[in-house]
Amino acid sequence: MRFHLIAAAVVTALVSAVSPALADGQGDPWSPVHRVFFWESPQRQNDGVELGPASASYVLRNVTRDCAIFCWNDWDNVPASAHVQAQTVLTVWDRADRNGPCANLDGGAVGRTFDDLARIGGPEAGLPIGEHWSKRISSVQLTRHGGVMPDCVWVRTGPNLVADAGFEQQRSRTISVPWRGEGPDFKGVDVGLGFSFSNGNNAFVRTASRNWNAVSQFVPVTPNTTYRLHGWVRTSGNYTGGFFGVRPNNGTRFQETGFGAGAGYRLMTVTFNSGTATGVTVFSGYWAPGVDSWMQVDDVTLAVL
Repeated sequence: MRFHLIAAAVVTALVSAVSPALADGQGDPWSPVHRVFFWESPQRQNDGVELGPASASYVLRNVTRDCAIFCWNDWDNVPASAHVQAQTVLTVWDRADRNGPCANLDGGAVGRTFDDLARIGGPEAGLPIGEHWSKRISSVQLTRHGGVMPDCVWVRTGPNLVADAGFEQQRSRTISVPWRGEGPDFKGVDVGLGFSFSNGNNAFVRTASRNWNAVSQFVPVTPNTTYRLHGWVRTSGNYTGGFFGVRPNNGTRFQETGFGAGAGYRLMTVTFNSGTATGVTVFSGYWAPGVDSWMQVDDVTLAVL
């Protein structure tokens, strides 16, 4: 295996023999934190490249491959597996100009390996259904923990704790368990109507009142654990007073993000620590503006960070 080191803002490469990346949770074998490693094949096989340290950005067509004797080709649309070192977030885009799909891959506290980027795909990874990140990365950014992260989908590394996350188990227009409605006004499920972010269904609220209405679900959590909540929302053009987040069951303050009107589905993200709570109510809703307005929500995920 040939492995190439690319220093920040430098596109020359050096060949060195190193051990493969260790599995998730095993730490990093070669260099300090705040770096990212790519390989051209799954399971960290064949040519590799090291990028970093954070914070740095790269257009992969400017990162050359195999410079032992001469440089040929580049890393554009090449990575098929990756390792993100500790305290580092890797953001990937499928276009060099950073328009279009993107995703954040978090190295966590000890580093994290993604052995096959073909397994990271679909709406939960910022891509359409049936598509994945293997062989389609054109631009990347490395950000240290605590820095300003790009507004992209966070790829979860554990199970989604939200049941029926995409409302696909809902069989009628009436919201049913595990979801429930909050507030007195009209809400329900669009079943196969073509309004969803992905797949066939989505939930909605529509009202002309000034009441609070929401779609929510109670989810058990582990105390003193950090979680990240994701969801996709779409609204009418006169929409105001929207909130997406969690209410802990220990009486502490809500963890939420506010939103108003916007075009198309937008990603909502909330990161929180559960503290002493043993459960949270996940919700998406709004204080209606007193005229006909609506909100749609789809693909809600909650996972340990």
